[in-house]
Amino acid sequence: MTRTPRTFGQVTEDSLTQVGAPEPAVVEDQTNKPRPGRKPAGDHPAQLNVRLAEESMQLLNKAFAIESVEPNGATSIGGWVGDAIETYAKLSPARRAQLARSLPTGGGDMKVRAYRIPDAVWDRLDAAVVEDRKTGRRSGRSSFAQEAIGVALQRFHSEG
Repeated sequence: MTRTPRTFGQVTEDSLTQVGAPEPAVVEDQTNKPRPGRKPAGDHPAQLNVRLAEESMQLLNKAFAIESVEPNGATSIGGWVGDAIETYAKLSPARRAQLARSLPTGGGDMKVRAYRIPDAVWDRLDAAVVEDRKTGRRSGRSSFAQEAIGVALQRFHSEG
């Protein structure tokens, strides 16, 4: 009984074992690809979506307007948000938990705002979220940023 080779498209089963047979396609490694919404490594801005109450958004705009004229003030609202996240991320997980408990609970209309922050802030943010998770706090990037903004606005409000 003779064997009939199976056909795979234009490649036969027998041609796969012959010299000069087509090599299998190379599949691109996806492990080092940037996450969606982020640019490759560097100090490029990336977008962060944060839910804030209208009152918080107004206070954030006011804080930015006042602090932007200072010598080391942020040059954009995203920069101000980035500074708030970095300052908050430098605190210990226990201190962040304590400050988070002091924030008012979200009431009223909450709206999502997108802020463009530097990659270095993303790295700090991610590291702080991991630290918090090790202590049992379950927050993500957006809620961490929401807390950081809330704490910065409390500081601004108490100083101003």
